[in-house]
Amino acid sequence: MGKQKVVIGISMKDQRARTKAFKIAVSLSGVDSACIQAEKGQLEVVGDVDAVALANQLRKGLGQAELLSVGSAEKKDEKKAETPAPQTMMTITYDPSSYHYAAPYQYHAYPVQDQQPGCSIM
Repeated sequence: MGKQKVVIGISMKDQRARTKAFKIAVSLSGVDSACIQAEKGQLEVVGDVDAVALANQLRKGLGQAELLSVGSAEKKDEKKAETPAPQTMMTITYDPSSYHYAAPYQYHAYPVQDQQPGCSIM
């Protein structure tokens, strides 16, 4: 059994119900990711998980859960099958006189004078 995407419809009355549904979903083994779509009232789970066991756990915890769809988690990219557009070549001319280099920094040396002749440690 490979990775699959399970969509379960649940009633989300408040934030507490959403949190509880999310905790139940991620507590099962084999779950790679979980997503709650509150506006649709759906919970999406991706991974190697038993869809029926997940729905039963949600029914026990929330009281209502409806298994909406179970499908492969693999995304099919049909756009990649098309031929790629031809690429255009751009030529860049190099003009060495257009580059200006900064002058090197000049360091100034200042003489250091001891205020106390001799070592203060000895």
